[in-house]
Amino acid sequence: MDLYDAIRRRRSIKAFRPDPLERALVEKLLEAGTWAPNHRKNEPWFFHVITGNARERLVRALAGTGGADAEERAAFLGQKLLSAPVLVAVTVADDAVKKPVDDEENYAAVMTAIQNLLLAATAEGLGSILRTGKTIRDPALARFLELAPGERVAGIVYLGWPAESREGSRRPLAERMRWIE
Repeated sequence: MDLYDAIRRRRSIKAFRPDPLERALVEKLLEAGTWAPNHRKNEPWFFHVITGNARERLVRALAGTGGADAEERAAFLGQKLLSAPVLVAVTVADDAVKKPVDDEENYAAVMTAIQNLLLAATAEGLGSILRTGKTIRDPALARFLELAPGERVAGIVYLGWPAESREGSRRPLAERMRWIE
């Protein structure tokens, strides 16, 4: 599949087959992510790959301990976090040499790395979705991933063989563009 096809075909897939992904394939996708542009070539991303039983441990860590609330939360989280055979928590690190825009530049670089990963997944026939909800800011996730001070989760990418297909469309470019000459 060429790049333009991958861009047009990439969709957020929420239903995955349970089939595992080969480690080499996941690493190929992550390698594509590392070729994203980044400010001062500092490569501010890190990929935490969560598979197998680690996904269940993540659900338990996020659900908390004890009580009916924890059980309900675990059931809710499990529906999402256990839906894909591979989760990739992508983190961004603060730049050691601070300038006013460094955190913003680093975050932008990490998001472009995630886009490369998503497009590579599409090109390989995989389904994916990027999740950036409140779970990524949960201190329990930071503890589970053993994040260093100054490191935070930018998003969690779910990867797997799709169990659904989705069509998409966009408004005409002319509605979203103007030339200034």
